[in-house]
Amino acid sequence: MSTRSWIGMELQNGEIQYIYCHNDGDPNYNGIMLLKHYSSLAKMAKLVKQGWASVLRKHVGRKHDFDDPYKPKYRGRFKDIPAEKNGWTTFYIRDRDEDKIDCSSRINTFRQLINSCFESDAEFIYILTLSRGWVWFPNDKNLPMSLDECRPMTINSFIEWTRTSGHWIPECVEGKVKDLEGERESIEGVKV
Repeated sequence: MSTRSWIGMELQNGEIQYIYCHNDGDPNYNGIMLLKHYSSLAKMAKLVKQGWASVLRKHVGRKHDFDDPYKPKYRGRFKDIPAEKNGWTTFYIRDRDEDKIDCSSRINTFRQLINSCFESDAEFIYILTLSRGWVWFPNDKNLPMSLDECRPMTINSFIEWTRTSGHWIPECVEGKVKDLEGERESIEGVKV
């Protein structure tokens, strides 16, 4: 089961350009990945230009074969797969040759984005803003009405949400919190 997310950036005109990301959309993966590796508008522009993503990794990267994990030469050697080894994001159009559906990025006002949330299966939305850095929110019944109402994207906001959301079974919560606390040191000094 995948945890889907939307990843976007605020444009100069106030609209949001965003993409769909199919896998690992929760704060413990995509949230941390975005904080650590995508806090510059220039890198985010490269990311959203590619359109929908299957897996977000450290770098936008180069074209690679989506089917590599299924090839016999990589059986049992996941870390040797080029995308994994080099930290390249996997995109629907560039790497999966998906041309039958519209996988391009979307541009909407924040209000249109919120309205689209009701029809979406994305569980988390992450937006790199021009003035506040990264903000985020879970796609639940308490959707923000403006960018100003979004949570700042910090380890503490992820921990608070993890402990109170009921998203994970109780036995997993403290392990997720411990993982997030372990990331705190590696994120210090990252401009957000």
